Amino acid sequence: MWQCLCGTENDDHVMNCVNDHYNRDYVKRKREEEEIHREELRFPGVADPSATKRPIDELRSPVVNRYQDAYRVGAGLVGLGTIIKVVGLVLAGIIVVGSLSISALTEVGIVLAAIVGGLFWVFGVIVAAQGQVLQAPLDNAVASSRFLTDTERADAMGLPRSVADRSGD
Repeated sequence: MWQCLCGTENDDHVMNCVNDHYNRDYVKRKREEEEIHREELRFPGVADPSATKRPIDELRSPVVNRYQDAYRVGAGLVGLGTIIKVVGLVLAGIIVVGSLSISALTEVGIVLAAIVGGLFWVFGVIVAAQGQVLQAPLDNAVASSRFLTDTERADAMGLPRSVADRSGD
């Protein structure tokens, strides 16, 4: 018998949990990772035998990768919104400089620059806000997921792992 992370007891010949939570090999790796973590907490300052450990990505739940991808999309939208705002400001500056070189169109150029810059700014803010709107429920989903450890939560949110170690403070 082996016990899934969800607590379900499964026969040895069954590869996946009967409740479709985890694969038996994943559970075994996860428990090994937890044991290594407990040993590190028990003996702080001991040299890390990292050559004998598996890469952390191999031990990580596939759910973490899904959350990280969603966070990347949100961050990409925020970045795109910032780029749109900067492009708008640059275009407005070019229009102002161009209109100053033609004295008859100075006032028209300044008004046009304000309109172009304002429209780009508003559009950039809307796009960046969509990225923030995507990230806000992700924070809640990651924080409340029962399928993730504190270390995996920190990884998914892009936080340093030391944040997970301070969760009990």
